[in-house]
Amino acid sequence: MEPAEQGARVKPEARTEPAELISTRAKQMELKATRAEREDLKTTRTDKIIFTAEQMTTRVELKTTKADQAKLEQKAQRG
Repeated sequence: MEPAEQGARVKPEARTEPAELISTRAKQMELKATRAEREDLKTTRTDKIIFTAEQMTTRVELKTTKADQAKLEQKAQRG
């Protein structure tokens, strides 16, 4: 059996890369660096999202309590 058939990885031979490929890799590395710099912004964004999510849950709770009160009043009027 050949190594490729066994599922083993075959090491590629050493090769020279064209300058275009090297420059695109350099650009990718720059993008990764700028993404890493934006991590602080991401945390503040998530904090804001969590804060608004907490607000939404309180609003939902208020709506449900009002709905529950209305149901109780209807039951009291019927009963």
